[in-house]
Amino acid sequence: HDRPLRRQHARGPAAHAGIQAGDVIVELEHTKLGRMGRYALELIESLGPGTVVHLVIERGDTTHNIDLTLGP
Repeated sequence: HDRPLRRQHARGPAAHAGIQAGDVIVELEHTKLGRMGRYALELIESLGPGTVVHLVIERGDTTHNIDLTLGP
């Protein structure tokens, strides 16, 4: 898989949604990212505040479904 997330803000939307450093985003809005996974953060950042984004992340050997509400 592509690169894991290196860090996230402890009080930001990602932390509140349960995303941790080392997680790998493998699906965005029900679309498997494959090699495009490295661009997931840029895609997410291009969306407006208040948008709810559905992610599937891998953390070690487990997969997690997360709904992330984007902040300002």
